[in-house]
Amino acid sequence: NYDARARAWYLSAAQAGKAAWSPIYIWASVTDIGITAVLPIYDRAGNLLAVQQAALSLGFIAKFLQRLQIGKTGQVFLMEQDGLLVSSSTAEPVIRKNANAVERLKAADSANPFIRAAAAHLSAQFGDLTRLPATHNAKIAIDGQPFFLSAATLSDPRGLNWIVVTGLPEADVMAQIDLNTRTTILLCVAASLAAIWLGIIIARKLVSANRRLELEIAERQRKEEALRESEERLKGAFQHSATGMALVSLEGQWLQVNAQLCAIVGYSEAELLATTFQSITHPDDLAMDMTYARRLL
Repeated sequence: NYDARARAWYLSAAQAGKAAWSPIYIWASVTDIGITAVLPIYDRAGNLLAVQQAALSLGFIAKFLQRLQIGKTGQVFLMEQDGLLVSSSTAEPVIRKNANAVERLKAADSANPFIRAAAAHLSAQFGDLTRLPATHNAKIAIDGQPFFLSAATLSDPRGLNWIVVTGLPEADVMAQIDLNTRTTILLCVAASLAAIWLGIIIARKLVSANRRLELEIAERQRKEEALRESEERLKGAFQHSATGMALVSLEGQWLQVNAQLCAIVGYSEAELLATTFQSITHPDDLAMDMTYARRLL
């Protein structure tokens, strides 16, 4: 009973009316989350014909984040504007199983103290995370230990709206940075570079998926146009042929006739389409014609 038209990725394309990203979803294998690049296809009248899609696993983001070196024990995570985790530099899964279902993990419910505290801070500061500015820097305390926190928005024209949050314990930089300058340098270098690197890697992956999708659509449209032109040429040859031509059903019903055939048999197109070839065939020839028809079958 699978119906693609009821899927979130199909509805996203129909609603956007252009290339877009679907909502993040849990894979059927319940091992990871993914996102789908979608592109609606319309006919000349603007009617939606289909939706082209390319699914992308988001597991590569966690692998990238875990390779980042942010001080000695710095951390970074991504979440959506509704607070759901996308990925993090920790080993904590972004999906969890409960008694009834599998669901995505909210940053506020994370077992990681920094992720949980950072989510609580942003929620307290802005309430609705859609109000978060392009960058937000703060200093928070986690179990009595001061952390530098930096949050930045990550978005694209196709509807991607994520938040990159970076945190670094103050203790990580005490031995390296002068007390009077460590806050400024930390926020500018550690948080900003992490956000930029992450944005570049993710953008390359996502743009590559969209590029493949657009090339597939262009090739499909080229083939459809060639087919349409071929059909028009065939129709023109049929209609203007100097030979009488017709399409007839297996029962002998006239389905399509050209002008030359009408002139030969002396019937109009409407008259022929309302009858069968048996009704206008001379009785002496009918048996032979039916024999030829059976041989075609």
